Amino acid sequence: MRIVCSLAYENDYDKLFQTLSSLQNQVIEFDRIYLGVDSLSDVPDKIKELCVPVVVPRNLSMRCVHAAFLKERNPNTIIITVSEGVVYPKFYCDVFMGKKVKYNVNCVCAAGQIKTTETSYNHKFSGFNIPKCGRKIDIAHRHAGILCVRGDLKEHDMIDDTDYGFSKYLDLLGIDRFIFEGFGPVEYKRSHCDKVFNNEQLNIEETTQFKILIFVLLGIAFVGFIIDMKLSTKHLAASE
Repeated sequence: MRIVCSLAYENDYDKLFQTLSSLQNQVIEFDRIYLGVDSLSDVPDKIKELCVPVVVPRNLSMRCVHAAFLKERNPNTIIITVSEGVVYPKFYCDVFMGKKVKYNVNCVCAAGQIKTTETSYNHKFSGFNIPKCGRKIDIAHRHAGILCVRGDLKEHDMIDDTDYGFSKYLDLLGIDRFIFEGFGPVEYKRSHCDKVFNNEQLNIEETTQFKILIFVLLGIAFVGFIIDMKLSTKHLAASE
């Protein structure tokens, strides 16, 4: 079975180099690592040594998957899409393949979301116990990695270059997305600091920030209520 990796250049060759280095260090080696780019002439030599750059037309916005899609023709080829700026542990590809073979699914995700309403998809898996057999999701997170089968994919001018757009693309093709546990932490390279996150910890951090905001707003409202009560009491006393 041929296994390839696909990602796209975003804006930082230094972070990209670290990502590619981690992909080259997998226990199960990729047969190819494809990188979607605007122009081959702009790609540094140190990047070319670690991957195969592929010019992806602008109308195909989701370069993270189209880089491999345009090069691979065997419908049974496994494509694992990842993101620039993330350093993946050496067993990452092994875990993806293990879930795909054991549970016989064609789209394996390491992180994702449930869409709770037509306009909101912020119900995340923080604090949820994911069954060992996986759980169907709506929005797949690209930073954590997504496994697809080449034969399921089609060339498509996708909605937008986001997790939502990629997930909508998979949904239009009738591809069900499943999340599994057991992928472990990834090292996520940010612009001003480097931090290690578990795939669920990213969601927990966002949830914590939201809770803090709610507490602050409630505190402000409470203080305003107390001040209003004191002013009302003074006004009542003055009128008497």
